[in-house]
Amino acid sequence: MKHTLLTLLLLFFVASAAIAQQGSKGVAIEATTGTKYAILIGVNDYVRMSKLRYAKNDIEALRDELYKTGFEEKNTYTLTCGSNQKNLPTKENIELIIDVVLQQAKEKDIVIISMSGHGIEVDGEARFCPPDTNPSDLLRTTVSIKSIFEALEQSKATFKLMIVDACRDNPFATRSVAGASALQTFADPPKGVMLLQSSRSGQQSYEDPDLKRGVFTHYMVEGLRGKAADKEGKITLMGLITYTMNETPRHVLNRFRSR
Repeated sequence: MKHTLLTLLLLFFVASAAIAQQGSKGVAIEATTGTKYAILIGVNDYVRMSKLRYAKNDIEALRDELYKTGFEEKNTYTLTCGSNQKNLPTKENIELIIDVVLQQAKEKDIVIISMSGHGIEVDGEARFCPPDTNPSDLLRTTVSIKSIFEALEQSKATFKLMIVDACRDNPFATRSVAGASALQTFADPPKGVMLLQSSRSGQQSYEDPDLKRGVFTHYMVEGLRGKAADKEGKITLMGLITYTMNETPRHVLNRFRSR
């Protein structure tokens, strides 16, 4: 986790700037007059890559907390391994649901896209890895983050947040994969889109067996449960970010750096 604290601080300022651009700095998460959409993607079971333990747990815990803040089941799309066919986190399902939701979102609406799983960079472009990602055909079998950014930018939704908790060390470390490298930090999101990510190139987004979740998502969920509340008991977007960014590196330093 070398440089993780610095990374998280930098991301905090990026997120702060994005919020300030939209005037959403003090908006409580539960207080909005628009529709709240959530697209939540968690991948544990990879066919050709190292498996993860808690990506599904992360997404389901985040989903349950979003329900408590006013997100409705009919507008929340959870794609995880072990689901029925239409809710599996395949490339086709991911791209289809993102396209449909972003096209139907209107002014005053909130859209949150959260992705937990492996990420990789191919020819300079950050991509998310579905379960059947093929190292021999990465462009065709992974999801372009750039394309998601472009779709978010074009959407009419007022607030757009993308959360990426991706293991950023090279998932193909034992293979020779032409054109692929450990995922670099994502390109700056377009104006009006806030990006919250867990780590940078060469770093791990840690999963903690004691927590049964990824550390980053654990603290985001804890924040939603009340730990990020202000003096009035409201959980603002800035408050949630601040809490997550403070607690994640603290936990990692205490839990893993001594090993």
